[in-house]
Amino acid sequence: MSADPPSDPKVRYLRAKESVDDRALHRPTLDRVREAATTGNSLRVFEAGPGAGAMLRRLLRWNLPADVTYVGVDADARMVAAFRDRLPALAREAGYALAADDPIRLSDGSHTVEVTVERGDALGRARGTDADLLVAAAFLDLFDAETALSMLLDGVRPGGLAYFPITFDGETTFLPPGPHEETVIDAYHATMDAPGRSGGSRSGRALLSAVGESAATLVTGGGSDWLVDAQYSDDEAYLCRHLVDLIERAVTRAESEDEPSAAQVPDAVAREWAADRHQAVESGELTLLTHQIDALVRAPPEA
Repeated sequence: MSADPPSDPKVRYLRAKESVDDRALHRPTLDRVREAATTGNSLRVFEAGPGAGAMLRRLLRWNLPADVTYVGVDADARMVAAFRDRLPALAREAGYALAADDPIRLSDGSHTVEVTVERGDALGRARGTDADLLVAAAFLDLFDAETALSMLLDGVRPGGLAYFPITFDGETTFLPPGPHEETVIDAYHATMDAPGRSGGSRSGRALLSAVGESAATLVTGGGSDWLVDAQYSDDEAYLCRHLVDLIERAVTRAESEDEPSAAQVPDAVAREWAADRHQAVESGELTLLTHQIDALVRAPPEA
């Protein structure tokens, strides 16, 4: 990350976790994605929830076909703005230059990548996209897996691929354990499973089950677990602090019309847990582990 980190906490979190995601991605699955993305004369990519541009950063560093179209759709206007602001730097780092502004075209002399990043409903926007490769990273824990899979596959050409990396699957562990550790973490996972909330704390396995019930085919998949040990960088320390704060807010959030009720923790208990976790980060003693699943899915062939 640059010397001047983003001021928006969510943008900074997404940027801070990129190196952790890079290490965590299931290599055999990523290799299959790279193989598919770099074969042929053209490539159409649609990304649901692209955040700050991590997946495009990876794509631009591969030996892509000569003609690439990338469309990213995010519900958060801040993410769209952050992505657009970052795009020139992403291009330069991968050896591309800005060849046109509207639409944005990147070129390295032999490859052209047309980039569109917009705000919107990615599930609805995917329909009819006819993408060769659809990407939805750390996305499906916000939705019912079966419904979201069906809608996203509507955006993939017959026989095309959908890549679902970093799909959370039910494990968040801080070591060494802090006070009230099990109580707080269980309550945190319960907030993801609250009645009326789409998605859940075991979205990885829900995705695999949804694929099995669909006409699509699981090409390959595997674990993409985070491991952030006590030798963390400044970015990784920020990631740990951000996650601690997120968990504290989640487990003490008051029930409202906008937030489904879930198992909650008394404020004093959550504060004590969070203070201990922050101290463990500052002293270089905290280790963070989370369990995620990556899956590469092939859309059914044309009927």
